[in-house]
Amino acid sequence: MISQVMTEICDFNRSYIRWGFDTLIKPPITVSHKPPHTFNKVRVPAECMAVAWDRKTGWTASFLLGAACKTERVGVERDIWTEPNADFFPVASPENTLIIKKWDRCDKGVMRYPENLGVQPERQFEKTSDAYTHYALEIIKRPGVVVDNIEEMINILESGQLMVSRTLITAEHYDLLLEYPVKTVNWSPREKYYQVDTGPVLLPDLTLPASEIHESFQLAYIAHTEKDWAEFLVRVPTPVSEDMQVHHYSKSVRIDCQNSMIAVQAAS
Repeated sequence: MISQVMTEICDFNRSYIRWGFDTLIKPPITVSHKPPHTFNKVRVPAECMAVAWDRKTGWTASFLLGAACKTERVGVERDIWTEPNADFFPVASPENTLIIKKWDRCDKGVMRYPENLGVQPERQFEKTSDAYTHYALEIIKRPGVVVDNIEEMINILESGQLMVSRTLITAEHYDLLLEYPVKTVNWSPREKYYQVDTGPVLLPDLTLPASEIHESFQLAYIAHTEKDWAEFLVRVPTPVSEDMQVHHYSKSVRIDCQNSMIAVQAAS
């Protein structure tokens, strides 16, 4: 039987980052083409939730990583995909947004629209009130049960029940709790182990003060098979020739932390 250590977790199937712009109110500052329409709204599902709190001041903040999408023209009859095309990842808090873009190489030099705004940043950090006319983080909770026993965990994995994982990291200036759906996971009913291999998740520069955490987030994959450590594979500029770099998951980082596995219960 599952030990009934109950908790509330993010329902990643029903939690979203929502934003939009109305060009009749103010021009957008995050696009690389002229919007085909004056009003557009977006809903992106959450991939990872990060909660940070400063141990000295009590400051706390929540962040959502949105699912990846591609740069596009919306509501057109053809030629939807922008050229050159980019991967697009939003990292959102209630006050600020970090937009991470990836082209076929680093420093692609794609211009923003209008061009007097300059080159489109690969990491664009903005106040949400400057970037959008409407914006919201929609975090829906549902019950979960913390699973501490490997036999119980294997039974859940064999059944196909959804699982979420949490990773608590003690940084220099703050604590950081990552919460993310367990997508890919390995296990052995014979040798009695599990290993999470999933992502992307958020990993900040853990040496910075809490006030700078949002701007420093990088995308990473996480693997763990024990409760007290995890290995992250971080996406960083990676050389592919003498004069070219690409953004690739190539930097392995091992971090002492606290991992827990949570069985997702029926939505309320």
